[in-house]
Amino acid sequence: MKWISILITTLVLSQQALAADNTPPKTAPKLPVEAFASIPDVSTVKLSPNGKHIASLILDDSAEEPHKIVALFNTETGQFHIPLKNDHERYTIIGLTWPVTRFF
Repeated sequence: MKWISILITTLVLSQQALAADNTPPKTAPKLPVEAFASIPDVSTVKLSPNGKHIASLILDDSAEEPHKIVALFNTETGQFHIPLKNDHERYTIIGLTWPVTRFF
């Protein structure tokens, strides 16, 4: 019975504390519609099975029509490498994955 009265007292006091704070919550600035409709700069980030490389698709917006390129980052040396870049006229890179190798 004592625990129930302590629980009720705690709930009542917490409700009173919440009711006493009538300040409106701070709101974040509104984002423009373009922020939700634009192509992300980096997507499909994948860690290699051995953990030594990170592959990702990066938006290349330096061309007339923005397209994605494959980028590799070596976690041990810190080197950045672009092994695949296309002209985006015939092919579009939509995803990437690491090959799975198994040793029996």
